Amino acid sequence: MKLSSDIKKLFDLIVEDITLLTSLHDKELTKEMLLLLKDNNFPYTLGFALKNEENVEIFDLLKSGVNDIKDNDVDKFLDELAVDYASIYLNHSFSASPFESVWLDEEDLVMQAPMFEVRKYYDRFSLEVDDWRVRSDDHFICQLQFIAHLIG
Repeated sequence: MKLSSDIKKLFDLIVEDITLLTSLHDKELTKEMLLLLKDNNFPYTLGFALKNEENVEIFDLLKSGVNDIKDNDVDKFLDELAVDYASIYLNHSFSASPFESVWLDEEDLVMQAPMFEVRKYYDRFSLEVDDWRVRSDDHFICQLQFIAHLIG
């Protein structure tokens, strides 16, 4: 049994989008990545774009952020993004933890039961995170990579 070509194309688009979105959150953006986003009309180049009113508004907001990148101010923009990255992923200033355990554990702790549940799913497919001490199994980047693996 195999997927129809239309469904396969759709799944490929979803995997490409997940991979791109994962790379945008994985680490601090580089100058090359920023300019690539700008040159390629991001986010309108995402393959799987939902067209409801709310998503159009979100895409327009993302596009305006990309348009704000001026060639002569890229380094300044990167500095601002680095501060935002640290606030979100490193010092949790925005209380927006990327770890599922924090949201599901009664004491808001990382590396708790939800992480081990996720790990069991990875194990079913003979997958494991590169180094759970650096980025645990329940980090949303790992989970997005897992979803892309399943869809792919």
